Amino acid sequence: SDNDPLDSTGRHVLTALGPSATGSQWIVGSTSAQPKVLDREGRTTLFNFIKGDTYVTDSSKTKGHTAGVTGVAFHPLAKDACWTTGLDGSIRRWDVSGRAKTEFKKVVCAEVVGKCKDEKGRRTQVVSNLSVHPNGRKVCVGTA
Repeated sequence: SDNDPLDSTGRHVLTALGPSATGSQWIVGSTSAQPKVLDREGRTTLFNFIKGDTYVTDSSKTKGHTAGVTGVAFHPLAKDACWTTGLDGSIRRWDVSGRAKTEFKKVVCAEVVGKCKDEKGRRTQVVSNLSVHPNGRKVCVGTA
């Protein structure tokens, strides 16, 4: 639920965790398509992210992930930007400044950075992890 930061009901398993550069926030990814940003203690949810429309076949046209989140990272220098990757094959950038576009009190994806494809140009379903260069200019993802 939205009131339970870490979903202690056991419905969603945590798959990724990343601290902000200042250490004041954590971004948490789970088998849910909706990552969250928590405070340093993990007791309060600061931002919920919107889930994408699962009926849209092109994941870049949705407002959020349509499948579980596999990788999360904050920008190392800009405190209000973060990225997520998911089983839908998309890499997304989010604005967590508090001024971002929201729907139903949930943050909407600011930009689809990319969609992973295999060597034949077909969509790759699994983006397994995410890493950000220390200067924040490059994002590296792994696929399975």
